[in-house]
Amino acid sequence: MKRIVLAVAAMLVLSSGALAAGSDPQLDDMARNFLSPPDSAKPWAYWWWLNGNVTKVGITRDLEEMKRQGINGVLVFQGGTTTAPPGVRFLSPEWHQLFQFVLREADRLGMEVSVNLCDGWDSGGTWITPDQANKMLVSSEFQVDGQTKLAWLLPLPAVRDNYYHDVAVLAVREKATRPVTPATVTASSTLEGFVGEWNHYPQDAVDGDPETFWSSARVPVSPDEPAWLQFDYDEPLAARAIYVNAGPDRGPQECELQSSSDGKTFSSVIRFSLEKGKGRRVEFPEVKATRFRLVIPSAYGAPVQVAEAELLRGGDEPSVRRGIKWWWFKSANRSFWDYPRQGPAALAEEYAEDGAVDCRSEEVLDLTKFMEPDGRLTWDVPQGRWTILRFGYTLGGQPVHGSSVDARRGLEADMLDRAGIVSQFEHTAEPMLADSAATGHKTLKTVHIDSYELGATMRGQQPTWSRNFRDEFKKLRGYDLLAYLPIMTGRIVDSREVTDRFLFDFRWTIGDLMAERFWIPYAELAHQHGIGVQAETGYGTYPYPHIDGLRCAGNMDLPMGEFWFGTDLITQFNSWGNVIKTVATAAHIYGRPVVQAESFTSLTRWQESPQALKPVGDQAFLEGLNRMVFSVYTMQPLLDMKPGWQFWAGTHFDRNVTWWEEARAFFLYLARCQYLLQQGRFVADALYFYGEGVTKFVPSREYLRPELPQGYSSDAINSELLLHRLSIANGQFVLPSGMSYRVLVLPEDGIVSPVVLRKVRELVMEGGVVVGPKPQRAPGLTGYPDSDAELKRLAEDIWGDCDGSTVREKHLGKGRIVCRIPLGDVLMAQEVAPDFELHGKEPDASIEFLHRTTGPADIYFLSNRKDRTEQVECVFRVRGKLPELWDPVTGETTQAGTFEQAAGRTTLPLEFAPYGSLFVVFRMSVGKDVNDSALGNYPLYHNVQEFTGPWTVSFDPKWGGPESAGFNDLVSWTMRPEDGIKYYSGTATYRKPFDLPNVLRGPQTRVALDLGEVKYIARVRLNGKDLGVVWTKPFRVEITGAAKPTGNLLEVEVVNLWPNRLIGDAALPPDRRYAHTNVSYKKDDPLLESGLLGPVRLQSIERFGR
Repeated sequence: MKRIVLAVAAMLVLSSGALAAGSDPQLDDMARNFLSPPDSAKPWAYWWWLNGNVTKVGITRDLEEMKRQGINGVLVFQGGTTTAPPGVRFLSPEWHQLFQFVLREADRLGMEVSVNLCDGWDSGGTWITPDQANKMLVSSEFQVDGQTKLAWLLPLPAVRDNYYHDVAVLAVREKATRPVTPATVTASSTLEGFVGEWNHYPQDAVDGDPETFWSSARVPVSPDEPAWLQFDYDEPLAARAIYVNAGPDRGPQECELQSSSDGKTFSSVIRFSLEKGKGRRVEFPEVKATRFRLVIPSAYGAPVQVAEAELLRGGDEPSVRRGIKWWWFKSANRSFWDYPRQGPAALAEEYAEDGAVDCRSEEVLDLTKFMEPDGRLTWDVPQGRWTILRFGYTLGGQPVHGSSVDARRGLEADMLDRAGIVSQFEHTAEPMLADSAATGHKTLKTVHIDSYELGATMRGQQPTWSRNFRDEFKKLRGYDLLAYLPIMTGRIVDSREVTDRFLFDFRWTIGDLMAERFWIPYAELAHQHGIGVQAETGYGTYPYPHIDGLRCAGNMDLPMGEFWFGTDLITQFNSWGNVIKTVATAAHIYGRPVVQAESFTSLTRWQESPQALKPVGDQAFLEGLNRMVFSVYTMQPLLDMKPGWQFWAGTHFDRNVTWWEEARAFFLYLARCQYLLQQGRFVADALYFYGEGVTKFVPSREYLRPELPQGYSSDAINSELLLHRLSIANGQFVLPSGMSYRVLVLPEDGIVSPVVLRKVRELVMEGGVVVGPKPQRAPGLTGYPDSDAELKRLAEDIWGDCDGSTVREKHLGKGRIVCRIPLGDVLMAQEVAPDFELHGKEPDASIEFLHRTTGPADIYFLSNRKDRTEQVECVFRVRGKLPELWDPVTGETTQAGTFEQAAGRTTLPLEFAPYGSLFVVFRMSVGKDVNDSALGNYPLYHNVQEFTGPWTVSFDPKWGGPESAGFNDLVSWTMRPEDGIKYYSGTATYRKPFDLPNVLRGPQTRVALDLGEVKYIARVRLNGKDLGVVWTKPFRVEITGAAKPTGNLLEVEVVNLWPNRLIGDAALPPDRRYAHTNVSYKKDDPLLESGLLGPVRLQSIERFGR
């Protein structure tokens, strides 16, 4: 091992004269741009036009303030809230005038603009006709016994907004004892959970599946307020019994069955009781009615649960059997609010084959031609019991989210039919582009479509059909889906395996159509008009089980994700389906240099400080983000109202936040990070093929299978790029984007199509190393069962006896197949050491990394994931280059003083502040001038004197504070008895005179001021000299150049957050309140600690200690 130690002179801040011999002088542009980032690296902001509350004076002030503080782009986004007054209507003549004014002002200021193609989100408006709108497949059932001549008006399926078209009429043979399924089932209430809770609908009580159940809302039942389930039939039902299967935990205790012939007046049929956790069949004299109600006055807990409730005629038997596991999700009919906690793995789960088959595909009869346009069916019914299924499509019924309060919300555009995006683009983007042309400026860079959230609330449904869906399905999957449509009613057709295969194909088709009929045409239309596109194309695993996350995001010019702050709302989104990692991966493999995200969305109401935001933002950087779009900057139409109108969600990044004057320091930190993270390309060793079909988003590292060892990075690839763009060069997997990988990892589920496996064989023959088990079957029903046979022949040819047990590796052509060997061992066998290793003093130290390379330069972003100081040794897979330390908080760049290089790697001792971050940059060859002086890579600080005694603190009377107050101790403002201090929000200035201790008065002595704990941000002045803003730990500044031996005056301006003032105002009458906003607090809400809490200390600096 060679120990390389540079001289002290080499450790000065880098300048153009400090470059090593033979290095490229242009490389130092990187250091200059890091210190003062270019506009392309600066963050953007969602500029929320709340209910269209916009004024020209507000536009000018907002844009000027954003530019002054370091925001270089705005996403104009009109949206609504019920707590703010209405303004200009979206796309009205007044709106277009204001938008043109924005473009002119942005051009004047050198800013860039994007604009959302909707009032609210996702994509739609009043111009979307029903034929162009989101659609869903619906069905109705009618049971009939043969042999008879049927002439009957079939019941309509559920119709929304008077829009309906038939798809097909099918007949399925039933068991002779199958009961009639109610036409509709409703309930007194339904448990509709948020993230982390499942929603248990009334339909779950009549699906024949004991594993699913209806649940009432979370309130106890009583005889005065019972829970109930109501069953409606198209024709009077002659009921003689009821079967009730209790829920898993809190089933009914006492029940009463009631009936009604007029739908309003109910009569008691029978009362009965149930044992806890058990089912019961209860007989009674025949009652004929079209409406029945199961009333539950008492239960074994709240909420009440009912797994099955079936009304039986004479000769009927309960039709209870376990249905398809997670059918609601496999059929693309539910979204994230109630997603299974095991994530996308749920879509691969199924009960073992148990003979539960509801019908056979070859026995499904197509009766479509026997139905008249009015729905009247004429049919000679064969012997047996039959259910006639009438399939059609109607509107999803979900209007645009988040529209202005006075807007006609309109329909969501159809994402499975190109007509939807064409109409949306023509009615929004084209007039906006005309506005841009009218200004003569080029500041409008992209158009935007926001969060895909169809079906994300109980008001609507996800798209499950389109006008041409049957034809599109046959074209994409190669077979007609007609005989399998009964699956869409919850039936098991042929077998569990066949049913799951069809549902796989159904979701896959939806995913393909979303990409090919909406997102790709969106980009094509924009490019035809000379404009770029960005979009939050949908969050796949959470919330949607029918999206190819990589394909949709990768076809955008600016792939865009989302991350939240301070709430568990999106916790699940970032585990099984990591939104930021997915869009970053899409950018890597499709060749998109910028990865954007809606950043710091929250529900915390001004409780966000830069210090608190930093670790969340750093995590997004680690996942591949390199441009933040703040969520949100609410347009402030008035100049004298604070905090002003605000959107209900989002961290408030606007000129009315208390820390706006200090915001530039935080924004500059982000811009420095983004500048370096936009350089070159991502470095990854493993490429995970995440399988075919959909529900394809990239999971967080902990869910990668096989496990990826610490110190290595990965991307994922979909079948589109694997088949058409992935190749081998020098033994590595390469893409046209410039990305390269050492290994390709196949899914552990063993499901691969023959066409993909043929490509895998080609890649191995050319020298690739492929890791994964021998595939067992093909996906879906395309070509089945021949597809499985072909797949097994191919797998045998490639894997042979490589079974992962007795044989774990096989050479094939120039490459290898590896099975059940740990991924780290596979990489080490190729002499690929970990890209980054950590050795900390504390065993649980957590420093995470991201590595990018430009060719000449290797750039590592390092982030301490713990709220404590860490002293560590970091090992990088780089040798022969000088490590430089680039601090994004200060902009300082220094050469490392101590490091070791051996075996192709560099070891570097470093210290990280709590949640601290650092870039280590390798770009210059190591010079020959070394000596044996032991030097360190970070300064050491030694406490010399703690400030004690009184401080004078001045507050702003305009916000209720005293002009001057004495603080004998540094305590939170909330601990003071004065309401003007306790409830104060804003800036307060702490003043204290002091003399330097003798030990700090030497000419070579460097001195620091450590403020201790600050709530939440501070600016330090000493003897009138501004020493800058401190916003993250450690709250420390160097005071060497400003301090005098005696007679110093220290001034610390401390800024807290808005909640305390708003809480104090809540106890005041409206005319005495200091703050004015539409986002409120209550008078008894907890106050936030505020002020300078210390301890404040003078420290000596040992600049380059061990």
